[in-house]
Amino acid sequence: MPEDQVGPAADRWALRLERRYPHPVEKVWGAVTEPAHLAQWFPSTVEVDLRVGGAMRFGFGDEMVVTGEAAERDAAVDQWGSGAVAHVAARAAAWAHSHA
Repeated sequence: MPEDQVGPAADRWALRLERRYPHPVEKVWGAVTEPAHLAQWFPSTVEVDLRVGGAMRFGFGDEMVVTGEAAERDAAVDQWGSGAVAHVAARAAAWAHSHA
């Protein structure tokens, strides 16, 4: 069951979306980070360098581009400049996206 939440976080509101999938964490992580897999379901062009500090770019036509960088992690976490964080839990295949 999804565990979506909206609430205050520090000095602003935050939205957290969580999904659990019956797949190995590596497969879920690949689906949300590898351009070839993202192209099958994600509605934008994607360029990612998953090394710590690597650039990430999601282009939604000419209207909007979202950029960020890969963060240091002990589990799979990436942070975008907008404050959004993506995390794939190592204990189970779960995809959580937070935006504050």
